[in-house]
Amino acid sequence: GEIYEGEITHGRKYTEDELWDNYAYMIQQIAPVAEEEGVYIGIHPDDPPVYPLGGIPRCMFGNFSGYKTAMEIADSP
Repeated sequence: GEIYEGEITHGRKYTEDELWDNYAYMIQQIAPVAEEEGVYIGIHPDDPPVYPLGGIPRCMFGNFSGYKTAMEIADSP
């Protein structure tokens, strides 16, 4: 196969709002299923917390505010 060596977003720049909207959609779909099955979903901090990386803002898990927002979106154990 071919190896893609460009930016991971193929040159597209994403906004923080788009990332949070996508996160909200994803986590609201999988959290109930994970809870039913006894699966815990973990969040790993941005490591290192750089900004932005490959066209993707690093706004989500690089600070306490990001974790707080994530927990507010999916209030799940």
